[in-house]
Amino acid sequence: MTLLGTATTATTATASNRAEAAATTSASVSTAAVAGRAAPGPATQAAAARWGDRRLDEVAFLTTHNAFTNYQDSRWSSVNQSESVRAQLDNGVRGLSLDTHWYERSTWLCIISFGSDCYPSDVYLCHGDCKTFAGATYALPRQSFHGTMQTVVDFLAAHPQEVVTVFLEDYASAEQLRQSLGRVGGLSDMVFRADEWAYGRTGGRRWPISSPPASGC
Repeated sequence: MTLLGTATTATTATASNRAEAAATTSASVSTAAVAGRAAPGPATQAAAARWGDRRLDEVAFLTTHNAFTNYQDSRWSSVNQSESVRAQLDNGVRGLSLDTHWYERSTWLCIISFGSDCYPSDVYLCHGDCKTFAGATYALPRQSFHGTMQTVVDFLAAHPQEVVTVFLEDYASAEQLRQSLGRVGGLSDMVFRADEWAYGRTGGRRWPISSPPASGC
């Protein structure tokens, strides 16, 4: 999933299947940023100045593994990163690796935690099972997928010349992801859909791949 700070009108917020989690990266960054826009504005011009004519696969991005396992966003006992997701973005990270899991609300966990773990069923970021070991396979407060994606969108709204790619190690269903992403304000203006860019709305090929995507992909 690649998010562009410069809004496009040829995108959608839905996650129809897990294959959309990692976007193919071959188009020109500056061209992709203006997809669907009739007249480039200041944000588009800033993006063009930032990236020029380089394709996305010609640019190196700092990417963090298990970006959500950090001491600032939640109480992890063992982490891969020392800073919050927002701090990572502010400090130059442009690729985030996230593990998404469906968590079914547990009355038992709510009771034994004396009310500190009473979370609704939702897609959360966990490093393994979302109920096994607090601090190791998940952390409190629980980190929702849509909340973390909102952090990414808010960052891009403030930095419209930037591009952020989110890589999902996904253990949730397509519908669960769709519902979670549907709660992220402003996401539909920033998601770059490689499949739609490839063939456009009229079927004309524009993305450098050998054949059309399979139905539903």
